[in-house]
Amino acid sequence: MQGRIRGATMLMLAAFAMHATPARSAALSAAAQSHVTQVSEALRALQSDRSHAAQSRANRAIEVLLKDRSPAADEAMAALAGHYLGEAAEVECEIAARGERMIPLLERFDRAPPPLPLGASTVHSRAELIQWIQAGVRCD
Repeated sequence: MQGRIRGATMLMLAAFAMHATPARSAALSAAAQSHVTQVSEALRALQSDRSHAAQSRANRAIEVLLKDRSPAADEAMAALAGHYLGEAAEVECEIAARGERMIPLLERFDRAPPPLPLGASTVHSRAELIQWIQAGVRCD
């Protein structure tokens, strides 16, 4: 009984410490920031301009990111994870496909999300994407 009380107390203290300590924003590398800026600017433009051209620009920005296999692109995708990217489920699928190398980046941005000018409502959180990777989930 005493062990359970101690365990519950430790959990409460840990939860309090997490909420009492403000999370810092994680800095992005310059190359990752460039990807994030291109995607977020294209998506912001699409909010006010629903034309085919604006949609094409947004799709192109996301496509460039998806095709880039560099560490900077990995970092940018992990930073963008958890943010609404329109109908861009491809980003989540690509994160899962890139596998284990994405986990440290997802954890980093889950602990200290970078400040991005995008809505933070997606279907899957960074934590869920980590679970996908660990379970071997793919979107094929």
